[in-house]
Amino acid sequence: MRFSVSPVPTLLFLFSMSLAAVGCAATMQDVERKLEPGAGYALVTFLRPEGYSDPSDFSLWDRDKLIGVLNHRRMIQVKLEPGKHLFVAHCHNWSLVAATLEAGRHYYIVGKVYPGEWGAQVALYPVNEHFVVDDAELAKWMRTLKRARLVPEQRQPYQVKNQDRVRAKVQQYDEGQIGAEEMSADDYR
Repeated sequence: MRFSVSPVPTLLFLFSMSLAAVGCAATMQDVERKLEPGAGYALVTFLRPEGYSDPSDFSLWDRDKLIGVLNHRRMIQVKLEPGKHLFVAHCHNWSLVAATLEAGRHYYIVGKVYPGEWGAQVALYPVNEHFVVDDAELAKWMRTLKRARLVPEQRQPYQVKNQDRVRAKVQQYDEGQIGAEEMSADDYR
């Protein structure tokens, strides 16, 4: 007996994933400059090291302000005011980190993507006593991952398109309906 499978569903899936990856990648560009913490701001580095290599990228937000889209084997560095922040990642699910930042300090958050029932699942892990990354591994990531930044003129269209869903998730957090990973001011490196 000969068995035949139609390639149409597979091709449609691959086409949609490639469009999603191209759409996300278009909002970012590689940069060479490494940022350092400064007296008036904290530096947060979001890292996406090797691991499950689903083509899905995920957006990163500071509450409802778009930080960027984190691609596989990339990092995003962002200067932020000291104080409380809520970092939100969105792919096919949501992951949140509630952070307290101090000026002059460097904080790290690792973004991982896992296979899920309906698509890639994202998880943010602040580097702290609960998610330990040794100095050698962190140094390797800082050396080998490409730095990326959001293309400024592409911020507005992407943000407008996605902001309402992000605001709804932030509101759920603010109302105590969902939780977040915690990053204290002392979780710097």
